[in-house]
Amino acid sequence: MKFFKFACLLMLLSFFSCDDDEEPIATPTCSDGIPNGDETGVNNTIEIIINPPWWKANLAYSFYLLIFLGSMTVIYFFIKGKWELKRRLELVNQESIRLKELDKVKTNLFTSITHELRTPLTLILGQLELLKIGLFDSKQINRVQIAEFNAKKLLYLVNQLLDFAKAESNFIKPKMSEQDVVSYLKDIFNSIIPLYTQKQIEYYFHSEVESLKMYFDSEKLEKVFINLLSNAWKFTPNKGKIELHIKKESSNWVVIELSDSGKGISEENLSKIFDRFYQVPDDGNISQDISGTGIGLALVKQLLEFHHGKIEISSVVNLGTNVTVWLPLGKKHLHEEQIIKTPNVSKNARSEGLTLLDLYSHSLRS
Repeated sequence: MKFFKFACLLMLLSFFSCDDDEEPIATPTCSDGIPNGDETGVNNTIEIIINPPWWKANLAYSFYLLIFLGSMTVIYFFIKGKWELKRRLELVNQESIRLKELDKVKTNLFTSITHELRTPLTLILGQLELLKIGLFDSKQINRVQIAEFNAKKLLYLVNQLLDFAKAESNFIKPKMSEQDVVSYLKDIFNSIIPLYTQKQIEYYFHSEVESLKMYFDSEKLEKVFINLLSNAWKFTPNKGKIELHIKKESSNWVVIELSDSGKGISEENLSKIFDRFYQVPDDGNISQDISGTGIGLALVKQLLEFHHGKIEISSVVNLGTNVTVWLPLGKKHLHEEQIIKTPNVSKNARSEGLTLLDLYSHSLRS
């Protein structure tokens, strides 16, 4: 009996310790209690075949190979895609740098040419003024006035182009001073009244507050509203209506709304009006003398962005257009170097406004 227990124990040990390539185990067996190899000479064996576990089977190894090859393929395409993306980003970045440099060169050339044009135009206007003084013949005076008108028109366009070029290159530096925006806008509005009366346009100026102090660059803001008011005048028919409304929105913004009863702008054109050099298609009612260059509203938007403001325009064809301008109150949005104590007197902008007034008045008389 003890020998039988020993044989069973030996079989168990052989089962757990045998490798795949081991030979079958031959174990002693008992027959009627007589051990093998006794005097009878009979040698009985039990053949035990141990199969490999499932994770060592041939099918498992094939599966492992597929997983390895699949993983390598995924890693390869991941690294390849990442490298291609990096290469594309480098190409895009290089192209962006190249375009910026090209745009900078064009802007510098544009600014230089504009400067060169403005100087002789200013001299021509000065000589024409002197020439008018010494003339007495009405025909000659009329001819000089025509030359003066065209020179002023060209100078006005050159100044607009120069302002736009400066804004594009971020060359314009705001000079903010604390002023009353209500009286300031009222002065600008009143300067355009002669144009309104010539077309019998009803004009209204409303303000919900009597005065409102805020920081702004008077020269640049005047360019903004001269452009907006002149656009309203150009596209409003005779006996139409133009209204300017000022209100304070909470403690953070002042809102200026300019509305007119003009021909309006279609939705298709409305999405493009702030693009540089874009002009709304002419229906034939606008004189060539007062047709724009397509940079007025683009310049307006940039100058308002310098003030950390924003502009929105809504319009309905044949009903009119509404322009809304938001300007921030306070000075938290400004840097110290942008603030000046003395208001910036806008001689250039005022002279441009008077030039614009002369141009439009001349177009109505022609």
